[in-house]
Amino acid sequence: MTLERFFTAGVSNPYDSCRFASRMSETGDNKIIAPDDWSIEAAQAFAESFVTMPASLHAIEENTLPSWLWQHRRKESRDTAETSAQQVFDRIAGAAAYAGWKSGLLNGEAEALAFYDEIRFMLAHRLIALTPDDMAQLGAEWAYGAKAIANTQAIASPNATNQTTLRNETIDSILGGKDAEAGDHWQKFLRRSEKDDLMKLGFADTVAEWGEENRPSSAPRLVLDLMRFRREDGAFDVLSLRQAVRLSVMLLDLHYESFSNAGDPARPLTIGTVNLAALLMSLALAYDSKAGRATAAAICAIITAEAVAASARLAALFGPCPAFAAARDIKLRALRNHRRAAYGEHNDYERVSILPAPLEVDDGADLVLLAAARRGWDEAIDLVQQHGLRNLQLTDLFASPVFSAFLECSAQGIEPEPTLIRQRALGPDIYRREIHPALPSALAKIGCDPADVKAIVDHAVGYNTLVAAPGVNHALLRERGFDTEAIARLEEYLPRVNDIRHAFTPWILGTAFCLNVLRMPCQALSNPRFNLLRHLGFSDGDIAAANAFCCGHRRITGLSELSRQAGNIFATRDEISFGAQIRMASAVQSFIMGDVGLVLSVPFSTTPEARAELLLAAWRKGLKSVTLYFEGMAQQARQARDAVAPVVRKPILKRKPADPSQPSAPMLVRKRISALMTSPRAAKPKATTRTVSLKRDSTAPVVGSREKRG
Repeated sequence: MTLERFFTAGVSNPYDSCRFASRMSETGDNKIIAPDDWSIEAAQAFAESFVTMPASLHAIEENTLPSWLWQHRRKESRDTAETSAQQVFDRIAGAAAYAGWKSGLLNGEAEALAFYDEIRFMLAHRLIALTPDDMAQLGAEWAYGAKAIANTQAIASPNATNQTTLRNETIDSILGGKDAEAGDHWQKFLRRSEKDDLMKLGFADTVAEWGEENRPSSAPRLVLDLMRFRREDGAFDVLSLRQAVRLSVMLLDLHYESFSNAGDPARPLTIGTVNLAALLMSLALAYDSKAGRATAAAICAIITAEAVAASARLAALFGPCPAFAAARDIKLRALRNHRRAAYGEHNDYERVSILPAPLEVDDGADLVLLAAARRGWDEAIDLVQQHGLRNLQLTDLFASPVFSAFLECSAQGIEPEPTLIRQRALGPDIYRREIHPALPSALAKIGCDPADVKAIVDHAVGYNTLVAAPGVNHALLRERGFDTEAIARLEEYLPRVNDIRHAFTPWILGTAFCLNVLRMPCQALSNPRFNLLRHLGFSDGDIAAANAFCCGHRRITGLSELSRQAGNIFATRDEISFGAQIRMASAVQSFIMGDVGLVLSVPFSTTPEARAELLLAAWRKGLKSVTLYFEGMAQQARQARDAVAPVVRKPILKRKPADPSQPSAPMLVRKRISALMTSPRAAKPKATTRTVSLKRDSTAPVVGSREKRG
């Protein structure tokens, strides 16, 4: 398994292209040393990777190893802690290089040093990332003589929720109306959300036919940030992606014994992605388009094919995993079906009841991506046939809230972008709204001149002032008693808020001013819901217009500077239909060994019939599961409390646009699950799966299913 330098070719130090600087910790004492292009939030999230280490160390000399690979042990009893990202990267990469040397995977010092530098480069530049919890446990024994901490907490993911699993024959019976008992169970399932805001349905036959098994929640996980594989000229860098995937498989496998599922005979690894939607936008491809889906599918096909090939090369050296012999036939069959999909095959698949979405040339993906995907699958299957697989699972589009802060991404897996605006911390309680970094690139790619780009960005981000705003502005505020000092206080705070109403409060304007000049009721001082602007006589329309001017429209579809077709490139999640999200999931599922983790954020008022339509659409498109997140459950409970409160508020029935200051609905799912998993009662979570399988009526029609093949 020959390893060559790619990212560090001609570079003496992998950190030379990074400038490390002190960053603010959560306590504000500036003790995190991290690359200076990381945001404060990224540095703070990464700080969870730091571990306690001995204050002084001594090297354990090994004559067969170069000195930079020697292990270190405690020299004195006093402890300190890591403070620099370099320490974390060095121990993760160094311990893997040490294991690679000892096992014979890395041949000689030059290859070991190349691996060490390449991994450190990718980590420092965030081409790849592990969760801070995982990074905290890797390499500590090699670097400091400390035992690695077992990872007993699962990553928050919809995959870990309780779910119901159905077989195809059960779904056929339900659709055919031939099995009353199955129909009753189905209707109860569809109404279950009255007590829960999550509904997950798995499709057992689809999972089994693609050779998939239940993934251990503690399997080592790594993500690739796809936006970082976009070259300066706007093209996608396939060679960089392939190198990153190869090294990622090696890194995870060399560290495998550090993870709590090390005894699993399947040795599963999990490689996922973030910023897929952002990449498509930067390439000026609409999420809901054939070209967008084909590009996403081609990239995922390259990732999985390269991961499979790397695992097969490891199997050539160390032997396949213990579970491979029993699973050989079904795994090879699944891999051949992945390859057929990569070649655009429509019919000739082996033993799948629902045909996968094929990757076709006419769909508009870059031909370089298509060629790389097809060559990759040819090579991967050839290697597996010869050597087997070191890891039965390799790709899965899981999601975790920690990646959003650490990688500064708003969309993971196949999620659409929730908003075009990002909040960036500049200091304690000081934030700045920024445009999504993919948007200017996309505007330039479709031919917008700099003046139009600036106008569009200002429209989305806002002007951070009310000087000349419609509806609410300085002149109108002066008519209502605002003096120069009050307006100055207001203007100072406006850049920090995402809604101007948050600036019109006693805490900003002053209690005395609000009571004496603006005649704010005394009882309203302690009511955070009191709308001072409405009290001053401004209508909801006035407030909305001023808010959009100051804090941004947060979207750009419909602007005169953009054609309708071009505007679709910048559609956010609330503007993208559920059908489009299912189609994207289907396109990508054809090339992901595990689950694509589709979460659809639907209103809490969605009828059981509409829920059934979404769930069955996912089944017909060949997905392995789908999760419905019912947004508004918390709002519904709040409205119930408000019904008996002194102030009765009118329920908000319309779906609100995404607020960049709030997490996306899928993110709320992860945070909720994460909170459950990290409780003492859930140290070792298990997914509860109920499989419903009833006797199939051969006369029942198959309604809406795709072509089934034996």
